[in-house]
Amino acid sequence: PTPAFTATAQLGWERWSAFPWPTLNPVASTRTEGAPGLHDVLVPRVGVAWRSGPWSLRGGYFFARSPVPDSATTGFVDSDRHVGTAGAGLSASGLYVDLFVQAHALVPRRFERGQEKVETRGTILVGGLMLGADL
Repeated sequence: PTPAFTATAQLGWERWSAFPWPTLNPVASTRTEGAPGLHDVLVPRVGVAWRSGPWSLRGGYFFARSPVPDSATTGFVDSDRHVGTAGAGLSASGLYVDLFVQAHALVPRRFERGQEKVETRGTILVGGLMLGADL
């Protein structure tokens, strides 16, 4: 068998503007909040795959912007993400084994809390690295 190479690209639309508050107010007399004000984002993705005989290798990347506005008045904390993925597979005698790993690198972001909705001032800095693996 000859090696086969595939490259793909995708542009996804995430409709965060329709996202409701994830919780209700715990006190009945508390006024109901309006929409959280999240904005829709476009997520570009690219991927490659190579197959030769029973072996396959895959890799991909996407960049996801945060739907949370710069103002932290909602209390939501989120960052843009760079995400890399890699995978390998083996197919032999009707048995398929796949290994996959994904890493999320969060872009540091600073939120300034103003006096308009909270009684104190402060700064929240978000960042980090998430790793996932599956077999």
